[in-house]
Amino acid sequence: MNAVALRTERALVDWLAAQDWSASPLGTPACLTSYGHGAFTDPDLEDRMPDFPRIVVRSSTAVPVHPIDRTCEVDVTATLQLSADDTPEYNVLATVAAFEDILQPLFVDDNISELNAGEYNESGGFVAYFATPTDFGINDTSERARTFSRSMTIFAAANS
Repeated sequence: MNAVALRTERALVDWLAAQDWSASPLGTPACLTSYGHGAFTDPDLEDRMPDFPRIVVRSSTAVPVHPIDRTCEVDVTATLQLSADDTPEYNVLATVAAFEDILQPLFVDDNISELNAGEYNESGGFVAYFATPTDFGINDTSERARTFSRSMTIFAAANS
């Protein structure tokens, strides 16, 4: 994976964590990149995944679209994971709806610019140009989690 893909994951994770999740009865999910360990507030928990709910953002491809700059077409999947054992159906429905409602504005007008970070951001500079949804229907069960994956393509560039 290249730097643009990794930086795209970080930008989307930071943005998701900052959104208003009050419509979700389960609260704000822990948001993680595919290459990170999550945001742990307790050092004793650093050897395991954060509790449910959580969102894992993963980029699968990063195709250069410009011969001179580092702009790439990045395929990204954000996967909401809920406890398969302890989450009642009404909480699943409300949380998935909140997740999709939060993602939807990224595809409208210039809202994707909310992911942008200046050159001096601790994760490095980042510019998102536009995003298109690709699949909002992937649902599965993995181990003890019900997973709801929402895929998109983000056109972006990272500055080192």
